[in-house]
Parts: sequence; structure tokens; C-alpha cells
Amino acid sequence: MYALHGFDPAEIPATTEALLHHKRPDDRARADEVLQSAVRTGRPFSCCHRIIDRHQQVRSVLSGGRGLTSGAGAGRCRDRALGDRRLVSTLR
Repeated sequence: MYALHGFDPAEIPATTEALLHHKRPDDRARADEVLQSAVRTGRPFSCCHRIIDRHQQVRSVLSGGRGLTSGAGAGRCRDRALGDRRLVSTLR
């Protein structure tokens, strides 16, 4: 995730708030709603959204994963993101 945003792991905290901050403003609410629903239900999720990287470039991203409802990760999401523009452009 850090590389996708153009950061080194030591530069920004690994928090949901930090990730949401780098989403395009018009995509933030929907992305947050998708993540919060996954955390509540433990169900799989996917979300196509745009981020603004450290160089102020807009990148299309497809993220997916599932909410964790038990164990050490409870209340969080385990996810992966793809920033391959060719993949994302086929989903539009």
C-alpha cells in the first residue's frame, strides 16, 4: 500500500484515517462505507476508487479483502489493492 501511494512505511502511519485521507474527496465516503461494512459483517468487499499519491497524481485503484470479526485483527480489514490502470479501466 505504501508503494502505491508513493511513501515509505516510516513516513505515514498505517491507519484507516491515513488511507482515507489519500483518497479522492469524492470517493472517500463510499470507500469508508465499504470498509466499515466489512468490519461490521466480516464479509468480503471490493471497491474501485481513486487515490492521490505523494506527487499529487490521481491513480485508479481496485481494493478487495474481508473484514476481521475475531482474533487479533478484530475490527479491521485484511485487504489488497491493485493499481494497474489496465485492470481498473476494464471495470469502468
